Amino acid sequence: MAGRSDYADDHEPARWHFRLDGTDYLAESNGFQWSVTASPPPAPADVAITATTQSLAALIFTGSDANIDISLRCSMPPVTAPTTRPASGITAPQGPSSG
Repeated sequence: MAGRSDYADDHEPARWHFRLDGTDYLAESNGFQWSVTASPPPAPADVAITATTQSLAALIFTGSDANIDISLRCSMPPVTAPTTRPASGITAPQGPSSG
């Protein structure tokens, strides 16, 4: 498991959208400083959490994710399964010849 110090030098921008009890909140980082506003995100958020304040408190303090919807936006390209055929020009090793 990653320790707290593993993220100490993480200076990537991030945008979290919270919808709590029907009200939108935006927590946004420019990579160095966080800000929180009571507004919906102007662009898709990296993380979107829809919950009640009570269910979010339960997640934070007890780990229960009941009645919470968490969506992650992935910026990585989809992973494709490797093919089973050998690449061009590669042949399988041959066993000893009988003779």
